[in-house]
Amino acid sequence: MEFWAQSGAYRFCRGYTAVNHVPVLCGSSYKNIGVQKLMDAIVDILPSPTERPALAMFQHFGDSLCARAFKVVHDKHRGAVTFFRIYSGAFKKGQKFYNIHLDQSEQITRLLLAEADDYKEVNEIQCGNIAAVTGLKTTMCGDLICSNEKAYKTARLSYGKASKLSDEELNELFNVRTRIPDPVFFCSIEPPSQDKMRNTNLFDIERLEFT
Repeated sequence: MEFWAQSGAYRFCRGYTAVNHVPVLCGSSYKNIGVQKLMDAIVDILPSPTERPALAMFQHFGDSLCARAFKVVHDKHRGAVTFFRIYSGAFKKGQKFYNIHLDQSEQITRLLLAEADDYKEVNEIQCGNIAAVTGLKTTMCGDLICSNEKAYKTARLSYGKASKLSDEELNELFNVRTRIPDPVFFCSIEPPSQDKMRNTNLFDIERLEFT
């Protein structure tokens, strides 16, 4: 703390958290200029994720799983792969979870850890990491999921008492998907033949709108 106060980094961090300051650093990764300074600035200036007010509600899930789907991609070998940002608890292989937005449960097939373009199959991924999941049919981008319906209701009740928010505001926080901006490019996808058309999964086509 003494270093932060002397260097001004602590005060800058408070201003950044309050969205009063925007850090700007110059450098070139090609010639390795300023890279170390950038890494130091990330450690010294940027706030901890736990300091974000928007993350306060996730603390009320305790050790239970709470994660949000933020990306869906199609892999030619694995099919649809859904990426989750884990806010609390842990994802486990073969786990069944509750989709708050859809009010239904779904079970994952494989749990993967993304490493660049490769995937490593694992048995568990802890809070704070990104989990890649296969086997999902209904979960889409922006959906908030948790371990079960009871965990959701408990967290909602606890956070509602602590924040004193109305039911409408709680619905906005827990149930609404991430807003997807209007597309800037339009295209049509057509199967090469009628045989391919019969084998096309219409739900997979619908999912393209959210990837």
